[in-house]
Amino acid sequence: MSKILTLNIGASKALLAEYTLSGKRNLVLTAYGSGELPAFDVNDPGTLAAALPAVLLQIMREKGIKPAPLVVSLGGQMVYPRFAKFPPVGDKEKLDQLVRYEIEQNVPFPIDEIVSDHQFVGETVDGDQAAMIVAAKLDAVRAVTDAVRAAGLKPAKVDVSPIAICNALKFSNPGVSGCSLVLDIGSKSTNLIILEDEKIYNRSINVAGTLITKEIAQALGCSFEEAEQLKLERGYVALGGVTEDEDEVTDRISKVIRTVLTRLHAEISRSVNFYRSQQGGSAPSRLYLTGGSARLPQLDQFFTESLQVEVEYLNPFTGISLGP
Repeated sequence: MSKILTLNIGASKALLAEYTLSGKRNLVLTAYGSGELPAFDVNDPGTLAAALPAVLLQIMREKGIKPAPLVVSLGGQMVYPRFAKFPPVGDKEKLDQLVRYEIEQNVPFPIDEIVSDHQFVGETVDGDQAAMIVAAKLDAVRAVTDAVRAAGLKPAKVDVSPIAICNALKFSNPGVSGCSLVLDIGSKSTNLIILEDEKIYNRSINVAGTLITKEIAQALGCSFEEAEQLKLERGYVALGGVTEDEDEVTDRISKVIRTVLTRLHAEISRSVNFYRSQQGGSAPSRLYLTGGSARLPQLDQFFTESLQVEVEYLNPFTGISLGP
């Protein structure tokens, strides 16, 4: 029986978990903790590297987590995912050259400053080869792995959160079929992921928890910190009534949240239309919600009404045993 650790780095939190593993699928969650990350600039990896070791050491101390091989998941704001199509050339070397050219043309950094990987995910309706490409700045990845080592941990693999979420969904719902939409609503961005058989589509949308807080602060004329507290304590998603709450402030907050989420809904619809036209996919029949900002009350009802799909919260621990 071996032990592994997983670290999820978001825009505002780091989450560390410890598992024991026997065989290929027998995971037991033995410890879990999170810590707040000070605001960091994704364009300056040094700010994250400076803050992360202390946060990790605190979680390890509080939860009794000991060093073990670590799998790191980078948040959507640190990576550049891209779906691409390529002509069906039989030569693998030629196909890899086409992927490299695609990366050079579309990732906004010189090729020697990034680390990238790709996976072919079936064919499009036109017979082209479909690929999911993910790139990240090399100094950002090194900053994270250096910070992890500074906390006494051993990085074994670096993943990206949209793909990790795909794998968690397939692991926890092995019988899922048809077209599924996943919304990972975080602090700075929302990861939109569409899964359908071998097809996959991913997009990062800059409508998430921080934008909601900013809009509340502007509507109420208060500070960002006060708005964040109001959102956490009194926030919920208005469902379209003229007046839903007797408390005037709470009612205004709920309507501001609905307005921001209506913008998110518009971006979701645009993304689904793009996916269907580009990959010949189906309309999603279900929506899975995850991420810190998905805790807003009545969020599931809002998307049930606006998207006309079945909505549930993604539980990545289905199929995973829990330790004491």
